[in-house]
Amino acid sequence: MKEIQINVDGAVVRLLLAEGAVCLYNSASLEDFLRKNSFDNALQLATWIRESYQEYFSKPLNVSEDSIAVEILGHVYFEDFMERLGNKIPLNIMDKICEKISEHCNEINVGEKEHDHNREFWDLVTPVVKKYYN
Repeated sequence: MKEIQINVDGAVVRLLLAEGAVCLYNSASLEDFLRKNSFDNALQLATWIRESYQEYFSKPLNVSEDSIAVEILGHVYFEDFMERLGNKIPLNIMDKICEKISEHCNEINVGEKEHDHNREFWDLVTPVVKKYYN
């Protein structure tokens, strides 16, 4: 395993590279970077992730750039969406939901099918999300 930081247009993104998987750490810097041009910036980040993985392991990460981008957006914006819902749902219920989801959104674990039990989900929703952003 190797931990690296990449600078993406001024946003510093921490990555943990492991065999068959990459972990990104969600941060305000990452969220700011994605808000500027969401899908295109997530796709640019996905390209850099795959390049970093290839450089470190001397083989490609078997996950498409589109699927990586959609998974990143799914984690970053789902947390934001849930926080916004907090104004419309009773606080005691919303606090429990947001706390549980926030724990899962702090780390974005992108992996090959053998290492990521959610890979099929992200691959399945990728075409729909791409249409939304195009």
